[in-house]
Amino acid sequence: MEAWVHYGFNILLHILIVSLVLLKCYGEEFLQSVTEEVLAGNYTIYRIKSRGRLRLELVSHEGDADIYVSDSESRPSYENYDLKSITCGVDLIEVSSKMKRPVAVGVFGHPFYRTSKYTLSVYKLPDVEVDYATLDALYNSYTEDTSENEQDSQKSNDEHTSTEDQPDEDSTLWTIVITILKILFDILL
Repeated sequence: MEAWVHYGFNILLHILIVSLVLLKCYGEEFLQSVTEEVLAGNYTIYRIKSRGRLRLELVSHEGDADIYVSDSESRPSYENYDLKSITCGVDLIEVSSKMKRPVAVGVFGHPFYRTSKYTLSVYKLPDVEVDYATLDALYNSYTEDTSENEQDSQKSNDEHTSTEDQPDEDSTLWTIVITILKILFDILL
């Protein structure tokens, strides 16, 4: 009976993780896009009034543009910001629904390039906020419980030696599924 409860919790945990991943990837709504250019060392400032969770996507077509976001600064910069993305490619920022509106967005032209041409797109995300810390804690407590149960089970099996060692196929399958989900979870973080 305890094994069924264990598997039931395991299934519910996996359904929760997969559901949150799917909600994070799907259900977004395109709001607006702008294609501009910014000179080296300069900023272009935007104000976003849309409420809810937002995903900002900055794609540099030429040069390298970076993005800084703030709900407290009217002109976010590399010195004053709440969120930033400064990669050499696609810059992504998720704006929480808890941030005050309007949100100020500063697009910075990297000084190594005379001009940086970019497209800034705004997407509205589903209202479900993903709490990765809670999911990670749930997963870690589950794996600790699983290893303790496996040790208890191993001790019990050692005491009751049988003539045939049968691998636990369900346990192996669940281990594979959990490993795959853990890898996906790590990629999303």
